[in-house]
Amino acid sequence: MYWCEYCQKAEEPVQKREEQYHDEVDTRNYEVTYIDVCPDCGHELYLTADECPICGEFKDARHDFCHDCEQSAKIVVSYAIDALENRLPDYAKSASTNDLIDALINELYDRKEE
Repeated sequence: MYWCEYCQKAEEPVQKREEQYHDEVDTRNYEVTYIDVCPDCGHELYLTADECPICGEFKDARHDFCHDCEQSAKIVVSYAIDALENRLPDYAKSASTNDLIDALINELYDRKEE
């Protein structure tokens, strides 16, 4: 599978035949090459696609997560930062890492119910 930057999705490529004429010499020689293109938009496909480790959807291999999971993670992290700065500042200074993680999970769960 390859990732189409224009369609923003994984596609099985189709091969497009391209002929390159060499007019440096006055002969009718040409070179035939085949390139992988997106079947939907026709742009060249050169990026591989792999699976998101969270949801299993295909994603651009240059990114760790798919767009949706990355956005969800950013929201969770922003809630965690807000909880540390505003709701749990004194507790964050004295708690162990495991206790702090438990408190953050509880805080995020409480926010989800609001």
